[in-house]
Amino acid sequence: MSVSPPPRRSFSAALLSALTLALSLAHAAAILQACGGPAALTNPWPIPTHDHPIQFHSSTLAPTFFAQSGTNAGYDPSFMAGYPKSILFPPSSTLFDVAALLTAGRWPAPTYKITVFLAVAAFPFLTWLAAHRLGLSPLARFATVLLGLLYVWTNGGEGGFPLNYARYGMVPYFLAIPLGLAWLGQFVRFVQQGGIVRGLTTTLFGALVWMVHITTPLVLAPAAACGYLSACRHRRPDGLPCLTRGRHLAIAAMPVIIIALNAFWWWPGLLLRSERGDSGFALANREPVLERLTDVVAVAPPIQVVLYGLALLGALQLFRRQPITTWALGGLLAAGVFWGYLAGFFRSLDFLQPGRHTYALHLAACLYAGAGLSSILASEDHPTSSARIVRTLAVGLIGARLFAPDLLENLSLRLGTPNRPGFLACRPPERLIWIIDQIKRSMKPGERLLYEESGFDLPDEPDPYDGGRFSGLLPWFTGVELLGGPYLHVALRSNFTQFGEGRLFGQENWTEAHFRRYAEIYRPSAILCWSRHARAFCEAHPELIEILARHEQPVLRVDLRTGRAFTQTTQLIFGRVKGYEGSTARGSAEVQARPGQLWVRRPPGARLDAPAVLRYHYVPGLTGRPPIPLQPVWLGADPVPLIALTPPAEAASLELSFRPTPNADPPAPPP
Repeated sequence: MSVSPPPRRSFSAALLSALTLALSLAHAAAILQACGGPAALTNPWPIPTHDHPIQFHSSTLAPTFFAQSGTNAGYDPSFMAGYPKSILFPPSSTLFDVAALLTAGRWPAPTYKITVFLAVAAFPFLTWLAAHRLGLSPLARFATVLLGLLYVWTNGGEGGFPLNYARYGMVPYFLAIPLGLAWLGQFVRFVQQGGIVRGLTTTLFGALVWMVHITTPLVLAPAAACGYLSACRHRRPDGLPCLTRGRHLAIAAMPVIIIALNAFWWWPGLLLRSERGDSGFALANREPVLERLTDVVAVAPPIQVVLYGLALLGALQLFRRQPITTWALGGLLAAGVFWGYLAGFFRSLDFLQPGRHTYALHLAACLYAGAGLSSILASEDHPTSSARIVRTLAVGLIGARLFAPDLLENLSLRLGTPNRPGFLACRPPERLIWIIDQIKRSMKPGERLLYEESGFDLPDEPDPYDGGRFSGLLPWFTGVELLGGPYLHVALRSNFTQFGEGRLFGQENWTEAHFRRYAEIYRPSAILCWSRHARAFCEAHPELIEILARHEQPVLRVDLRTGRAFTQTTQLIFGRVKGYEGSTARGSAEVQARPGQLWVRRPPGARLDAPAVLRYHYVPGLTGRPPIPLQPVWLGADPVPLIALTPPAEAASLELSFRPTPNADPPAPPP
């Protein structure tokens, strides 16, 4: 019996799948190299730049907080004289917190870095999954992945996005949008076909997407709503409605279940909403809206115009065959346009950081554009027919001319060289090693360091850490507490207790009286500073500060007016602060601080009824065990009170542990 040859389309589909896999693996290999290679993922050094130390610090606390309260929120004594760590700050840490929980807090640096690598490397695989679940053809899936990777690697150079989301530490958002697209495809599949297993999978998948990043509903909810409403109007070939009553109920139940499954991170943030402050920074639309829109054609990278042109063609093609998919993607694209551009008309929305959602807009355009490009290349011709080969070559030559220069430039910038690490590398800078060495040599765990962090540039004073945010790493490596960091624009009221950008506890050009006033409250044992004013203060007051070490290092700078690169020497001063030992602003107590807990002990010989004001902030939900009254006490201009307590006669120690509670409103300060 003769065996018929396999259909031509199956061979084409297999070839396209192989090409898609090759592209995806090439992207993963490039990200691995940008991380420094496999050995870098397993060494004990975290990524030291931008927001990565903040996220890493949060992940080191998470296992303890989960054990204490079943949430990833808790009392963190490491920064700002103690603050409530929750979704309020840092707002994008849940992914790394859960990763740390899954590894039981073991290997914190490798766990963090492997999570970063997997999140960034997954982009093309998730894009393919989205195209597959949305019912796109094999050729359209390949085109979607190709266009998505071109967008990621050519959109804006070293200073552009979206790869800079990963570079700056916003890895969860970089992952959340392609993950959300894959969920949208699964949702559309459930709307069209139903099924209990498919419904459960869609719900759990949606819970994962929201857990990864809090802002995903801003773009996914309109997309899902458009797909659902389209399905409500759609009729099957037999004339019956597309959606059954059971499917309506299942879709209505999905958001309720998703919200409930994510209560472990949003509920503490809701209870602590009174602790929220102004961060002073947001990914908002600062430029005029019309100017930003015209820039898409005038100055934006070529990939954006290509995506929009192909998306129009793809939308027309999809609408004829898959109207529900077309409407769902249209809702996502419309949400991206609103948040990414039009929200600039409404300054009250800036706190949502809407400017980032151009990423969602462009990924929605990638799916439309994949369908559009496939309609150009596809035909009923044999895969080796001359007409098809000519079309493919023509598109390839045009694409190479448009994208090859930017692609090669970005690869060289981001992958690194032997002398310059890749954009996700974790090579410890010489200055970080020096700082850790000085702290371990001169300080004890639990002591406080006045750490001058960097943020917005000071006039003629470059960032001495060259993009590093070392403060977020120091509690883990040294066990000290810091006044300054892990970020100078924390969205909490306790952000007053900061040192950086030329300010000490809210004041520029601070004086000796200002320094002494707050040293008496927060009790620093040492200081590390770099700004001109801070260094001059240390040198002018040897009775206050004993300078122990200095560190000089050149930093590369670029003159924005001429484009000329030059080096400028920066200097750190590390010194011992004299006369402010102890853990109390008033009275006496011995305090040992841990994540989520303060152990308070009455010193030998101290009065049993003498009140003590701890150097730690009072926050809603703070309770004592055994039960004991805790009073808030305001000192200085700090808007957040400190903890005051009087240990009872029968208690030698007191455990303070943080629990989010419904009665979490802060006490009102005295008039």
